[in-house]
Amino acid sequence: MSKYSLIEPYRKVIFLIVAAMLLLSILPLPYGYYSLLRLVVTISSILGILIFNKEGDSKAVICLGFIGILFNPFIPIHLDRMVWAPIDIISAIYFYYLSTISGEKYGK
Repeated sequence: MSKYSLIEPYRKVIFLIVAAMLLLSILPLPYGYYSLLRLVVTISSILGILIFNKEGDSKAVICLGFIGILFNPFIPIHLDRMVWAPIDIISAIYFYYLSTISGEKYGK
């Protein structure tokens, strides 16, 4: 049994939740939401890296690594709100895409 087998059944839901949170971040919300978003996106990116690395999908690993670095809450990258909006939208689309290929692409 793989140590990630407990996460794999939920990865589609996890990626969809992250995509929704990223889309919500376009709205003017309290600063705490954006801090939570950074943490959730970073953790989800790390989980995705572990899963997709195991499956041999190096493109997903590279993209999730970039997203994880960009959103990391430990050494935050401070950008203007107008710069974050397209990044949030593109990241949401990518996490949505990952949710559609999760399991389907790999025969699970």
